[in-house]
Amino acid sequence: STEATEITLVYPHDFRGETGQVNVVAPVGTAILGLAEGQEIEWPQPDGHLMKVKIEKILYQPERAGDYL
Repeated sequence: STEATEITLVYPHDFRGETGQVNVVAPVGTAILGLAEGQEIEWPQPDGHLMKVKIEKILYQPERAGDYL
């Protein structure tokens, strides 16, 4: 099934395990970090199924907004 989900890539010091948070240093976080709008990847799940991730829209990018840590 196809379901849109909003996620937030966060640095390890900001990761709280909240719904939608993906640690930027986790393998899937690193893979997503390199994607642009419209791009997609397939990601193997522990159960052997593939999860397809497609970037529909980037809602906020700190560096583009001038918000540097």
